[in-house]
Amino acid sequence: MYIVRKYKLTDREQVREICHLTATAPKYVENKDLVASLYAEYYTDYEPENVFILAREADDLAVGYILCAADYKKYIKTFSQKQLPVVRKISRADALAHRLGFILERLDGKNYPAHLHIDILPEAQRKGYGTQLVDALVAHLKDKGIKGVKLGVGGDNEKGISFYKKYGFTLLHDFGRSGKTFGLDLTK
Repeated sequence: MYIVRKYKLTDREQVREICHLTATAPKYVENKDLVASLYAEYYTDYEPENVFILAREADDLAVGYILCAADYKKYIKTFSQKQLPVVRKISRADALAHRLGFILERLDGKNYPAHLHIDILPEAQRKGYGTQLVDALVAHLKDKGIKGVKLGVGGDNEKGISFYKKYGFTLLHDFGRSGKTFGLDLTK
C-alpha cells in the first residue's frame, strides 16, 4: 500500500534517485546529476511546498512524486540564477536547451502559469497513484488560485500521453517524437 503526502526534506535524495531511475534518454540514464539538476532539484530546493510524494506505508520511502513550479516567472528567474549554473557545469548543451525552453514557459505562462513533473517507480505504476498525485496537486493549486498547469511529455511516451488525455489535459504543442506539451485549465 502507498500514500500520497507532502514532501519532507528527508525525501530529497529519494526524489533525485526516482528522477534518475525513471529517465529514459540515454544521457540522463548515464548521468544522475544531470537529470536531477534539470528535473528535480529546483522543485525540492526552491518550491518544496508544491511537491507531493507517493510513499510506501510500511517504511515511508518515496516511490513517486509530483513536482511543481507554481509561477513560471518565479521559476524562470530562480532556475536561471540558481540551478542553471549547476546544470552548465555538467552540460553546457543541456543548459542552453533548457534556457531555450523558457520561451514556451513565457508563451504558455498566461494561461498555464504552473508546470509539473511526475514520476513513479514501476512497483507503483498502473495502480491509480498517478491520478492521486495529480488530484493532490490540482487541489493544492486551486487553493492557491492558480488558473492552469502544464507539462511536457516525450513524444513516444504513449502511456503518459494516454494518461494526461484521460485526466483532461489538452494538447498545447506537438513537437512529434521530441515531445508534446499538455495543459489543464484549473478554472473549471
